[in-house]
Amino acid sequence: MKVAILGTVPTSKMLAPFDDDAWEIWVCSPGNRGGVIPRVTRWFEIHGVIDMYGPENNDWRGPYFDWLKTQSFPVYMQEPNDLLPQAKVFPRDALLKEFGSFGRNNFTSSISWMIAYAMHLKATEIGIYGVDMAATEEAYGAQKSGCLNMMWMAHQRGIKVEVPLESCLASPPPLYGYAEATRMGRKLLVKEFEIKAQLANARQVIEHHTKLEKYYEGALETTQYIRRTFVDGEHDAELDAAPAETTAAEVKGTTAAPVRAAPVCVPDDLGPGSMDAETLPSGLLVPRTKGNSEHHAE
Repeated sequence: MKVAILGTVPTSKMLAPFDDDAWEIWVCSPGNRGGVIPRVTRWFEIHGVIDMYGPENNDWRGPYFDWLKTQSFPVYMQEPNDLLPQAKVFPRDALLKEFGSFGRNNFTSSISWMIAYAMHLKATEIGIYGVDMAATEEAYGAQKSGCLNMMWMAHQRGIKVEVPLESCLASPPPLYGYAEATRMGRKLLVKEFEIKAQLANARQVIEHHTKLEKYYEGALETTQYIRRTFVDGEHDAELDAAPAETTAAEVKGTTAAPVRAAPVCVPDDLGPGSMDAETLPSGLLVPRTKGNSEHHAE
């Protein structure tokens, strides 16, 4: 039996031998649901049911198990449950018994459990696709070591183990103390410190401009409030055209304040040629009325 074990890393998971029926395709993770994988022989969901019901998993739990319920391949879980009534119980105890303390120390991920189960079923060849374990979190460091140790045990049993070049899973962790004594190790360590300093500076700049942004947002809000609340226009608007009732004395430059009044209506038969009128500074032709000028007073 040949077993291809699939994780979710897109750069290498699709390199699995889907078209070769000699290979079983073993898959894990909600990230692979929904027909992403062309062919599946077995599915593994080794996280606990009590963990699945955690509120942090509400967004994907329902769609994930609704999809699994419609599949014909076996799904291995920790225990019988209502999320997936057809689930098969994963043989944890049998694997702990077979691999002893070595297995106990290295069952640190779904992938290492799946490698052990493939060995348990006497696989002759194991391929691991879509698995890097390259995240910086400490837990992933332990998971990678667990996978490497299970891969080593498979080699010891004469099982061929393949990892595509696109995956970094097969790269062993650095030798503690010695890695930093290499040119590359030292260069990268110094580069890390440089980037951390630049990152700290960038964060200070962001903080400064964030404060400026908040300051200007407050200033804008205050200015808009004042404009919408206290700007009038009824008594203080500065207009180019004088009101229709402005007296001749005011038009000629006196300092008297203009009197605001309703506009004068000129009769239709009173044309510019015959009307008694004068031109305002704005160019508006305004009819004279009796008593509106000292020159025309009776």
